[in-house]
Amino acid sequence: MGNRRVVTSDHWIPKVWIIESRSMVAIEAYIAYMTRAVRAPKRPHHRCREAANTIAVPTIVIETECSQAGGGFGADGVLLGALLPSVVFGTLGQPPTDRERAVRQAFREAGLRIKERPDFRGWLWAHFVSDAGLFSQGLRLGSLSKLAGSTRDFREALLAGRELLPLLQARGVDLRRHRAGLLLFRAPTWLTAPALAWLTAHVTPIRVNFATHSDPDAEEPREVCRDTLAEARRLGIAVPRLEAAEPYFAREGTGRV
Repeated sequence: MGNRRVVTSDHWIPKVWIIESRSMVAIEAYIAYMTRAVRAPKRPHHRCREAANTIAVPTIVIETECSQAGGGFGADGVLLGALLPSVVFGTLGQPPTDRERAVRQAFREAGLRIKERPDFRGWLWAHFVSDAGLFSQGLRLGSLSKLAGSTRDFREALLAGRELLPLLQARGVDLRRHRAGLLLFRAPTWLTAPALAWLTAHVTPIRVNFATHSDPDAEEPREVCRDTLAEARRLGIAVPRLEAAEPYFAREGTGRV
């Protein structure tokens, strides 16, 4: 872990925050994202300890925050990450506490814009299953980076995500409250799949973000897919595309999650 470092990049658009030492709150916010410091996902990011050791700053553990960020470790051991200028906050059925309001103010003072999500648990679950749809097809190809530029594979990823919408409903998520976030999976794939393929091949921030997810042994996408498939089976929800990808994320020697 000692040889890992965080670098800046000229590839990101100006409004994207690069992970560097000049903004302590931005760094801590990225670590909060990396650790998945929220209630819904069961396990932390598989590289969060490495990220924390790399940056060597205390982490923020917030139950109702999700930084909008992207990036990953390259083959050379470098963490290339970026933080968008907005942070998603929400509550779990109760008003923000004084501490939570203070945290929001800290993010504002760091120059980040606050987005509130009243149904934060539902938002997290929608984010989680959308990752599962993309990860399932990335694992089938070898890594998420190989999805970039492929209309056919994005179509399968989007359909895998669409099949997971009934799982959200079974978990008690009101899909009407998340129309905008789920539109990508509900819209016709003849429109969305080519658009995503083009964006990931030609728009630099998106292309670089996908390119950083090139580790074929990454554990996070496997854990996300395992948890999602296990929950679908527990609730009796049919998810054929995720299930078809199971050999690529099943625990070694079992063939199943």
